[in-house]
Amino acid sequence: METTIPNDNTWHRQPVIWFVISLLASAVIASFTLLYVALKNAPELSVADYSNIVNIAAERNARLSRAGELGLTAVLEFSGETPAQVKLHLRSSSAVVWPEILSLQLIHTTLGEYDRESILHGSDGRYSGIIELPPGAFVINVEDLQRTWQLGARTHTGAAQLELQARTITEQF
Repeated sequence: METTIPNDNTWHRQPVIWFVISLLASAVIASFTLLYVALKNAPELSVADYSNIVNIAAERNARLSRAGELGLTAVLEFSGETPAQVKLHLRSSSAVVWPEILSLQLIHTTLGEYDRESILHGSDGRYSGIIELPPGAFVINVEDLQRTWQLGARTHTGAAQLELQARTITEQF
């Protein structure tokens, strides 16, 4: 007499199948949980946020317009070293009292940790200072410490000389 061992190969009796299904089910449950948390805690912009943005843009445009009225332009030169020696030659089409100190800002286009600021000292429209250049593309702003005018330009690491002009925000893009 021959004994036969029952061959039970049905899928629902295999432990590996249930393990895989539980992994997939836990991923789906975790996704819905994260979706719920994200929807309940969504950041909200208030009207005050929008008005602050508008005010900042208006103030910047006013400084750029003032530089245009004064006929200000500048040539900015960077040395090839790190940190870079900076030389700025400021020109004006009208009579201007040149400040002794200017602010130079390098604002990285995407990464805030690469933003840099330096003070330039000089007189008669010729200024110098030292700043570490960030990698990649960035916006350059030069302004007096009273923030009455501002010049700006876009550039990238490696540019040795740059012309700065008074252009409003809409003219820059």
